[in-house]
Amino acid sequence: MSWAQALPRFCECQPLRLPNGVTIVSVKAAIAALGDTTYVRMAAKRNADDRQEFMNQVNARMLRAIDSHANFGLLNPLRPVSEVLVHLEKYDIHVAPLIPAMERHIRVSLGTASEMREFWRVWDLMPAGDTAM
Repeated sequence: MSWAQALPRFCECQPLRLPNGVTIVSVKAAIAALGDTTYVRMAAKRNADDRQEFMNQVNARMLRAIDSHANFGLLNPLRPVSEVLVHLEKYDIHVAPLIPAMERHIRVSLGTASEMREFWRVWDLMPAGDTAM
């Protein structure tokens, strides 16, 4: 059953709330967007290109990341994650909070080209540290 088919039935049961805080308006927008196959192809290609550029930057710095098919990457900074989070926050770079099951990784959402350039610029300002992780 598609979301378009399930939405009316779900809304009858839960008129005020969808799972994970998704609003009805956003579900309807997503359904409409999925109907635009040209846009879906363009967005999928853009995400693939953004992921590839992210991995290029990861590899250029001899870091490690888990292969992704999403609009984010899980980066192993090869140093204590807590130090990385403090450094990024100092420069107003926001990444997801520490993921307990992935304590050696940070989740980096892929932004615009300029946002990613700023992320890597700030990354490169990070003092050398213990990279034996």
